[in-house]
Parts: sequence; C-alpha cells; structure tokens
Amino acid sequence: MKIFRYISFLITGIFLLQFAMAQFSLTGEFRPRTEISHGYKTLASENQDVSTITAQRSRLNFIFNSESVKTKLVLQDVRRWGSQKQLVTNEDFATSIHEAWAEVLFTPEFSLKAGRQELIYDDHRIFGNVGWAHQARSHDIAIE
Repeated sequence: MKIFRYISFLITGIFLLQFAMAQFSLTGEFRPRTEISHGYKTLASENQDVSTITAQRSRLNFIFNSESVKTKLVLQDVRRWGSQKQLVTNEDFATSIHEAWAEVLFTPEFSLKAGRQELIYDDHRIFGNVGWAHQARSHDIAIE
C-alpha cells in the first residue's frame, strides 16, 4: 500500500512539475575574456613586456512568469583570474545582484515594473546596459 502511495505522489509531482516548468526557468551565462596588452593607452616602450589578463563574468538567471506577474533575478560574479588567493575569506565585491525586478500586469495595456533592471533604449549608444563590459549596467527604477 505504501508503494502505491509513493507512486501516486510521484505521478502527481511530475504532472505539477510540467506546469511549474512552463512558468519558471533557470539559465546561466559564463563569459571569459582574455586581453593581451602591449602598451595600454600609450605607445609601448622597447623594453616593455606584453601583459595578459583573463577575466570572467558568470551569471545565474531565475525567471518566473505567470498571468499577472513577471519576475527576474540575476546573480552576477565578476573577477579576474589569479587576482585572489585560493582560500578567500571575504568576497564582498565579486558577487552582486545585477537584476532583481517584478512586473505586475494590471491590464494588457498597463503594467508596473519596479526594481533593479537593465534599461535599453534605441541603439544603446547613450542609454543602455553596456553588455560588453564585464560588470554591465543596471538601474534601480520603476517604469510603466
């Protein structure tokens, strides 16, 4: 009898998971970048060595959508390889929240989106997310 109960819980869980999977998504991003420099912002002198720096941006994206609410949480970690000790006790500045917002859909034409979010207008030239930079850019704002 217990086996039947466990099987029924498993089938119910799988059935409900299909609906939850349609509303919740978990994605990630890993972006390493290596730069080779021989004279940064100035001409290199004859005895100057070439420097190589590798940095990375890692993101973990949590997105939840329902009929009346949309939410997004993006955790971001930006660091240079080799710049920290192996046994790090304090990483206050490496990991941050890049986006954390909620949008409430009052009507199909009106909604309110508030929290930390990327603002992208036109061609990103004057006001954008600066996605090419490791840390990128987000703003604490409420928009309709």
